[in-house]
Amino acid sequence: MNNFLFRSFLAIGFLCVIAGRSSATSIQNFEAGTVSPGSTSLTLSACVPDISEGKYAIVSIAHSCHEAWAPTMAQSGNNFLIANGSTAVGDVYTQTLTVITNTNNIFSAWTTGLYSTGAAVLELRIYDGIGVLGTLLNSTQFTTNLAAPGTGGGLAAAAWEQFSVTALTTSNTITLQVFNTNINAIGNDFGLDSLELVELSQNTTPEPATFLLAGSALLGLMVLRRK
Repeated sequence: MNNFLFRSFLAIGFLCVIAGRSSATSIQNFEAGTVSPGSTSLTLSACVPDISEGKYAIVSIAHSCHEAWAPTMAQSGNNFLIANGSTAVGDVYTQTLTVITNTNNIFSAWTTGLYSTGAAVLELRIYDGIGVLGTLLNSTQFTTNLAAPGTGGGLAAAAWEQFSVTALTTSNTITLQVFNTNINAIGNDFGLDSLELVELSQNTTPEPATFLLAGSALLGLMVLRRK
């Protein structure tokens, strides 16, 4: 490819890229040892002797909080949230953020199961406005992995999985929530880590005007080339 064509493709690529940008923000990785600035309906608990139903802790290894759990470690960093699911539905994590109006937002979280039976059934939700009294824009439900028997007894850590939900916001405030829909006392034990929000620009796909501009730029380069 000659230099002229190379420069032309670069010009078009630049014009198309600036029409659709995105920014990713880590909203919670639990490295500070707290759910703040978010909140939860679960009760913070010490890991002695074993964490009970409806309780959570932030640790570096799950087995330290329950002798029957797998030796699961954080998806990234050192800490993550572990929970012994409640026998009543409720939020595991909720946080309100300021965003750009009329923007597509992708809310994602990493989860894993800590026990061999009774997988947790979690739901990611995006609300428009402050708190869950706002309009529910979208949600997605998923089931966590289960830990499997390990070599030499005990359980082996289950794989972490990332789940996400996307919604177009109509205001500059959204509320993100991880909700537990499983009310079983047996199992329903899970880990949560690396919550992230990706804000896509209002024009993630170049519009016809963008292509027209790109074509004009290419035509201008051709005219200059011939002079």
